[in-house]
Amino acid sequence: MRYTVYILIEQLKLFETINGIVELNYYGLSNYEKRKWSISFEKRLDNEDLYHYIEPCISSADIDKTNEVYSIFGSRKNKPTMKDR
Repeated sequence: MRYTVYILIEQLKLFETINGIVELNYYGLSNYEKRKWSISFEKRLDNEDLYHYIEPCISSADIDKTNEVYSIFGSRKNKPTMKDR
C-alpha cells in the first residue's frame, strides 16, 4: 500500500495549485461547513477509519445532513447516529 500512496502523491504534485493545497487540509461541502483535518493528507490516504478522526467534531445536525444526503444519493450500511457518539 505504501508504494501506491507514494505514486499517488507524486501524481498529485503534477496538478498542484495554491487553492488545491489549502483545500487538501479541510473537509466539508461548503466554506461554512469546512473543518481542518487533524491528520496529514498522506495519513488520510493510508487510513481505513477516517470517521474516528472527524467523529469528535461532528454535531447531530451534521449527522442529520449526512443521512439526508445518503437518502438522496444512495445508502450505506452503517449510517452514523448520535447514539454512536
